[in-house]
Amino acid sequence: MSEPEATWEVDDEEPGTDPVDLSGEQVTAVLVCHDSTTWLPSALASLAALDPAPDYLVAVNNTPGDEADVLLEAARREGTLDLVVPGRREHGFAEAVEAGLAAADADLLEQTVVPRRGATAPPRRWVWLLHDDVVAEPDVLGELLRHVATEPDLDLTGPTLLVPSRANQPRRLTDSAVGVAGSGRPVPQAEPGEVLQGQLDRPADVLGLSTCGLLVRRDVWDALGGLAPELPVFRDGVELGWRATRAGYRVATTPTAHLVHRRVGRAGLRARSHTGAHPSAVDRALGMTLVAAHRTGPAALLTSLRLVLGCLLRMVGFVLGKAPDRAADEWRALRRYLAGGRTRSRLRERVGAAPATDQGRATAHRLRPRWWYSLRLGVEWVAGAVSDAWRDLGGRRQDTSLDELTGDDFAGREDAGAPWWHAPLALLVGVVLVAGVFGRMLSPGLLTAPQLLPGATTLTTSWGRYLDPVTAADGVVAPPWVGLAALLATPLAGHTDWVLVGVLAGAVGLAFLTARAALRALDVDPVTAVWVSAVWALLPTVLGAAQRGSLLAVGFAVVLPLLLRAATRLVGRPGLESVRGAFGVALAATVLLALQPALLVLLVPAGLLALLLRPRLRAQVAVAVGVPVLLLGPWWPTLVRHPGRWLTGPSPTLAPDEPAAPWRLLLGQTPGPAWFDGGPVPLAVTAPVVLGCLALGLLGLVRRGRQPVVRTAWLVAVLGLAAAVLTSRLVVTVPPYDEAVRPETSGWLLVALGALLVAGARGLPASRLPGALRRAVSVLLVLVLLTVGTAWWVFDGVTGPAERRASRLPPFITSAMADQPVRTLAVDLTGEQTRWNLLTADGPRLGDAERGLPVGAAERAELGALVTRLVATGGDDEATRRLAELQVGFVWVRGAEPVEVTTIGSTPGLQVGSDSPGGRVWTVTAEAPAPPAPAPDPVLRALAVAQLVLLLGVVVMAAPALRREEEDEPVARRGRAVLEQEAGR
Repeated sequence: MSEPEATWEVDDEEPGTDPVDLSGEQVTAVLVCHDSTTWLPSALASLAALDPAPDYLVAVNNTPGDEADVLLEAARREGTLDLVVPGRREHGFAEAVEAGLAAADADLLEQTVVPRRGATAPPRRWVWLLHDDVVAEPDVLGELLRHVATEPDLDLTGPTLLVPSRANQPRRLTDSAVGVAGSGRPVPQAEPGEVLQGQLDRPADVLGLSTCGLLVRRDVWDALGGLAPELPVFRDGVELGWRATRAGYRVATTPTAHLVHRRVGRAGLRARSHTGAHPSAVDRALGMTLVAAHRTGPAALLTSLRLVLGCLLRMVGFVLGKAPDRAADEWRALRRYLAGGRTRSRLRERVGAAPATDQGRATAHRLRPRWWYSLRLGVEWVAGAVSDAWRDLGGRRQDTSLDELTGDDFAGREDAGAPWWHAPLALLVGVVLVAGVFGRMLSPGLLTAPQLLPGATTLTTSWGRYLDPVTAADGVVAPPWVGLAALLATPLAGHTDWVLVGVLAGAVGLAFLTARAALRALDVDPVTAVWVSAVWALLPTVLGAAQRGSLLAVGFAVVLPLLLRAATRLVGRPGLESVRGAFGVALAATVLLALQPALLVLLVPAGLLALLLRPRLRAQVAVAVGVPVLLLGPWWPTLVRHPGRWLTGPSPTLAPDEPAAPWRLLLGQTPGPAWFDGGPVPLAVTAPVVLGCLALGLLGLVRRGRQPVVRTAWLVAVLGLAAAVLTSRLVVTVPPYDEAVRPETSGWLLVALGALLVAGARGLPASRLPGALRRAVSVLLVLVLLTVGTAWWVFDGVTGPAERRASRLPPFITSAMADQPVRTLAVDLTGEQTRWNLLTADGPRLGDAERGLPVGAAERAELGALVTRLVATGGDDEATRRLAELQVGFVWVRGAEPVEVTTIGSTPGLQVGSDSPGGRVWTVTAEAPAPPAPAPDPVLRALAVAQLVLLLGVVVMAAPALRREEEDEPVARRGRAVLEQEAGR
């Protein structure tokens, strides 16, 4: 091969194409080897089959003395190689190439070079760079040379790189043309792993190319000074292309040239080279170094700060995404980058010394991705994660059928090709959610219902309901469900009202999705899972609890299926998936216990039963039971002092106080306004649904009574019904004022009916309906869901019990309380009994029913007596002075008769105000020093921070782990043995 005249003159082209004269091109190829014994034989065999072959092929072994030396010498004797040069282990790719070129130039000077046959001018000299882990196609060099011969202005080009593939498998791409984003992230021309199907058929101008197969004009190489040794392994081809583009040279791809690249360095199989044991970290650090080296002055400092901050944010994101290895790589990359100041300086000097033109700089700027590239990738990743979660939540199966295993790579699962919005079921559920939410979001005012106070509208008031001490009673802390509401409202700037609208309006759709996912996890037939989930989603509406604004019922409808699904994963999945299931159970149990503390009597026995049946799961069971107890720890002393609160749900004083007959309760009729006439849902609606659930559960018991799932479901159903009946007969006292209330029963009814549905779903036979008919049934059921479960919410907002309305206080009072620290004493005389409340600036809000008034118990009793005096006989100077001391600036009375108006107006220190549509207003003119504002409790805040950190940790552990982006890392995990097997083929 050292005789140029013995090589090619004119290459034979395919039929129908004009031949290209290659006699004017002279190629010196440099093959760099490093720990290459395993994959070098296949590389040498492919190079021996090249047609045309390079004029001169030199190999540089950076690990001299190993078995590769024997292979290289044998190849030299056979004529595949012209020269073997010993390198040094500490050298990178750039230094090895320089050593190989220097040795090749010296060897060629000693030879008599005969001009090519037919050549009329000195040949153009080219440098062709090769890695030791390539498998070259015979015509790869010919395709490269044909491209540069037909486009004389082309200075750097490279082939399309492919990943190794077995027989009868499609060819897949790896990175060939590569750019670099402002974050240092590589920007490939095509996604690694894509099937090669013509998407890169046309040559394209690019910023840089991989050094594997890179063909560079020799005079351009010499003018640029070759590769940068500051980048010893990765990003060196991009850096060379960037400098070349700035200098006015042209860099483009040759898509017709194909080269298989194993990328063993990125797979972590060169642990003793510059890639080290963590090639991803090295690549990340070198990418940041490359970006920083192209900045000078203050811009360089700002770029470094941005890169460091981005690295830290990615590290935190990977930790939250349960990818500790990738987080560790970010940390290693950051350390390497911060320690590489001299390397950046040398590379910056190299870039500054390289020739550059204005047009070249403009071209380089055009070829680089815009500043929003990384942001777009993040948005796409989030969209993909949401789409995967949607499919996962919707019950998409991950099974692989026999057809998929025996089909080609272009065949996929039946549901893999169509996006989620093509599924009628998903689309209709989305309509449910959107219609429910926006049907009420467009209405003015704040959402309120018999069991629901309006939500806060700022971060301060939202978190203040949870963090500020409860002044009404000593030793009482705010219930944890208030903190959960504040946490959900935090991304919405504290608008708890928006959260309430989303939760209550979207409860039907969310309950449907979570129930379907839980049933599919139990291997329930898809059609059965759809209609059973539809029934479950309708239950809060059928029971009337959703119409009353019951957060207990709505929360149970959405979260109970998540608990079941997580428990299924805990028991039925191995390894990390079981751990994820344990934290999922802990998260769901935390929410449920915050809504109904008495569920602890079911959670603890369930954990003990799991320990008896699966002793190996003791760690997971400890997490599932212990974490909720720990998270809700600050609340337990309040529950011990007020045991009645164990049996009640959120805002227990707002729950219906009329008793329900047990037989009506067992038929699903719960007390309280829920129907159009202001009464409960009629038995004609509730009884068929409940009896249907019972019949379904009996069917499951008859058909599958031996299954543990069915038996457990029936046990839970019996306990739930018994708890509903027993608690309905009780009257308990709750904090902060030990008021007597009746526990809400809708939660226990949902537990019982849900268990019956699970038992029945497991007992029903699999559907044998055709696919089209199954979809039609699914669409019909969701249409019923849309009509029955959400229509009342959208269209009955005016007459129904749940409504959005503005504050009934006169606007000038609301404005005055917002500007000054004053309160309003609201008195309601419309009923048989006198009712009163002390309103602060934002009025009664979600959670206030369990916090009481913003005064102590003694002041509350004093205010009650004072209201009685004002209405009955009028007050005196002492009364108005006391009102002023309590920061009462206004007295607002509804439903007062003329006599009562006169009596109240005769009180000294009360100035008659204007009439309002809802009542009369008096202004308190007496003055008194304002009491000191209660100091925030540092203990409560510290506990809240600890709760938040622990809760976020539980959420992270319960969430799915991040999927890996790189295709090479699985190769590294498979190990060297597989690569050796592939290399031997």
